[in-house]
Amino acid sequence: MMAEEGETWDVYKVVSDEFPDDDEVGDYDGFVITGSCSDAHGNESWICKLVNLVKKLDSMRKKIMGICIGHQILCRALGGKTERSHTGWDIGVRTINLSSSALSFSFLQLPSKLAIIECHQDEVMELPDKAEVIAWSDKTEIEMFRLWRSHPGHPRPTPSTTKTFLLTSLTSFSNVMKLQRILLKR
Repeated sequence: MMAEEGETWDVYKVVSDEFPDDDEVGDYDGFVITGSCSDAHGNESWICKLVNLVKKLDSMRKKIMGICIGHQILCRALGGKTERSHTGWDIGVRTINLSSSALSFSFLQLPSKLAIIECHQDEVMELPDKAEVIAWSDKTEIEMFRLWRSHPGHPRPTPSTTKTFLLTSLTSFSNVMKLQRILLKR
């Protein structure tokens, strides 16, 4: 789906306890954690193992992007708080507002508001330290966040890959409901 020429993406179905081996993690440039019907604040063994993996990836300064439960797992692993929404399910098309900070990625040419398909009952309630809200809606205060850490490397995603990934992720219902998995780029 996202591979450009010369890239390889590996898929691990962590809900089925498929994880990269510890000695392989360093070989990857970045990680994408996608959606699930499970709760990021739960204590199923695969959730706890995924939280620990994200902590390890963070200590290694690996690039991580979380979508749906991935967004919540990232928050939990880095010290934030997730739980059931106090206002119930968020199902349907919702308009999210992007912060000026999110819009600073000028090569993406994002609008200040996006209509996205939502299907979740859990949400990020408290951000990890040094995280910044970059999108919100009238129902969910933290639709998206980013966490800047100093990094010696220079990430070089192409504008087309990044824009396609963000827009596909934000507008595709299948991304919300697919089985939990991690996509990894070598």
